[in-house]
Order: sequence, then C-alpha cells, then structure tokens
Amino acid sequence: MKQESLLKKAVREKFGQILIVGIIGAILFVAYDVMFVRPSYLVDSKVMINSQNAVGEVEVETTKTLAKSRTILTELKNTLGLRDNLNQLSDKIELSDDKSSLVTIYVEDTVVQRAKDIADQLADILAKEAGQSGLDISVAEYSVTPTKFESPKIVRDALIGFGLGLVVGLIIALIRQSGDDLLRSDSPIEELGVNIIGDIPYIEKGSVIIDE
Repeated sequence: MKQESLLKKAVREKFGQILIVGIIGAILFVAYDVMFVRPSYLVDSKVMINSQNAVGEVEVETTKTLAKSRTILTELKNTLGLRDNLNQLSDKIELSDDKSSLVTIYVEDTVVQRAKDIADQLADILAKEAGQSGLDISVAEYSVTPTKFESPKIVRDALIGFGLGLVVGLIIALIRQSGDDLLRSDSPIEELGVNIIGDIPYIEKGSVIIDE
C-alpha cells in the first residue's frame, strides 16, 4: 500500500515533469532518426514456379535456397558491379515465407535504384539458372519504385521514445518523492492520533512577511 500511495502521489504531483521527460524522449528519438539514420527502401519482384502438377514444398524451398546460393549471388554481384560482399548482399535479400508457387523477392537498400536492380536482376538470374536444378521458373513481376522509405519508422520511434521518456520521468519522480519528507498537510499527523494545536506556515527563503 505504501508503494502504491507513493506512486500515485508521484504521478499526481510530478505529472507535468513526467510528461516533459516523455516529450524530450520522443524528440531525441526522432532527431536521431533524422540526423543519423539513412532512409532505406523496400522493393519486391516476383517469380513463378511453373509445373504441370501442383507445386510442392520441395520446389518452393529449392527455389528459395537457390536464390541465396553463392553461385547466384556471385553472378548477381558481378552483373551489377556491386561492392557488397556476398554476406552483405544476402542480408539485403529476403524471400516470402509461404509455400506458394509465386515466390516474392524482397530487397531493402539505402539506394532505391540499387534495390530495384538487385530485385529485378535476381529474378532474371533465377529464371535463367533454374533449369540446372530441375525447376521451371519465370519472372512474374518486376519491382516498382516505392513512394516512401521503409525505415526509419519515425512515428513508431517517436512513440517508443515517448514511452521510454515517461518511464524515466516516472522513476525520477519516484526517487524525488521518496526523499521528500516535508509535510504539506495535517493529515499524516492526525492519522497517528495526535491533536494539532497550531501550525507554522512554510515560507520560501527570501520571502518577506508583512505584518498588517
């Protein structure tokens, strides 16, 4: 009960300060995104696994494995003249996680045209090299230029910063409140069964008392 009372008291008396710290947290997160995070763009191309019979899980998984194989990535890197090593290139590429015969190639990069080139070229290479793995793959759809960047997510980060700021502000308020033993009313003393016969007003240092 004492901790709950302290929490309620801290929120009631320091609410404005807690809110200010939350706003500062949001501003700091947004400022970091704007000043230090390079926007990245997400594009996608699609390839179709063709088969006279129903496409099974094996064909889908084989296609995904082939897309990120060293052979395919090396050809992709050399064709586009990319400076990334194979691991860095692989990290930019994600494949749809469903079992559909329509496989989506997602590419995220800080340069939108480079992202498009990687996605489209990878789709072309897959369609060309699939026969060696016993697959029949064709390009179903090339990527389009995105209208906005994928990250940073400024609104989300602002909310996270605001939330963390509120937590920090609340912790500071609790620490300050727990160390504040000044009695601002008669209630705490009266709860102990002690009668109040008088009080002395609290006067800020430097204040002047005028006796009328």
